[in-house]
Amino acid sequence: MSRPPIRFLAAAGLGFALPLAVVGACATPREEVAPATRPATAVTATRAQELVAQGAVLLDVRTQEEYGEGHLVGARHLSLQSLQAGERPALPADQPVIVYCRTGRRSAQAAQVLREAGFQHVHDLGAMENGVGAFGASPAVGR
Repeated sequence: MSRPPIRFLAAAGLGFALPLAVVGACATPREEVAPATRPATAVTATRAQELVAQGAVLLDVRTQEEYGEGHLVGARHLSLQSLQAGERPALPADQPVIVYCRTGRRSAQAAQVLREAGFQHVHDLGAMENGVGAFGASPAVGR
């Protein structure tokens, strides 16, 4: 009786092991994403306006200079830099917060910082211009 070459056995073994590994990987339960690592909810201006009417806080995360040059009516200010340094808005963790900035980049970062700090309902309006029609802007905007 002749013995099959070792290469043949190795290849045959892979032929059975690889499909089993793939099936096993597919059968693995999905890990739940922790609430703090879930991204903030993108929000339209109309929905942001409704949330503010229900008690959400509108938070401008641009610099103090940018905020001083104009901001959405009713917005509070807390810069991204301050958030990253550990400062937090004096709000309950379950109060909805809507963040915005000039282009949407800093608001996304600020939203993540707030989520990681335990804020449960963080919404990202993105760019300030997205909310001007719904909220109006302080007089300096658009000059």
